[in-house]
Amino acid sequence: APSKKTYSLKMFYRCHVLLLIILLCSTIRAEEITGNKLFQIRGELIFPSSPANLDLKELFQNTRVSVGSHYGFLRSDGSFVISNLPSGAFVLEVNCPKFEFPLVRIDINPRTERIKARRLDLIKPNQVTQEATLVYPLTLMPDRPKDYFEQRQPWSISSLLMNPMILMLVLPAALMLVLPKLMGSMDPGAQKDMAESMKTLQSGKDKMPEIADLFTNWFGGARSNIEAKKVVK
Repeated sequence: APSKKTYSLKMFYRCHVLLLIILLCSTIRAEEITGNKLFQIRGELIFPSSPANLDLKELFQNTRVSVGSHYGFLRSDGSFVISNLPSGAFVLEVNCPKFEFPLVRIDINPRTERIKARRLDLIKPNQVTQEATLVYPLTLMPDRPKDYFEQRQPWSISSLLMNPMILMLVLPAALMLVLPKLMGSMDPGAQKDMAESMKTLQSGKDKMPEIADLFTNWFGGARSNIEAKKVVK
């Protein structure tokens, strides 16, 4: 009887171990099928031949290509490789101190294991055009040199006239020219009210009148005088 129990326990343990091995193998196979395979992105950067004093060796050392938290450095021929990338959509960025490169969107299909690339438009990121599609492996050229300084604006008359200091000088001068003409077009009653208001301001005997009353007397005096004449008649 003890030998039969021992044999049954051994068979039970063996079945359990075999079942665990089968489950482990199926899990690994399922992970490979669902797209946990890692990929590589390959490409090349082509730099312009000008300026003549451009040190390509130093430029290659200071340039790196990044896809999220994954980085790749340039080789002596300008090529790069970014490894250990899962499937999905990524943005490839070139960090170069001398030139600006375009942003590239990378799409990795886990089923077909194909890698598609296109220029990324930040304004319309989902728009796909034939001109934006890139050939893989990538061959990227810079759009323009990097400019770290703001370009000085050329001198122009409009910029001079819009200067705040010039406006502070021109506006009072314009008012000095326009106000006498306005005074000449006003009727005698309004001119008299304005003269009295100015005397009040200069004398300082009375309290300072409100600005609303001054404007009412200056610009509304003509109408009040005309209405008064009509009432008298």
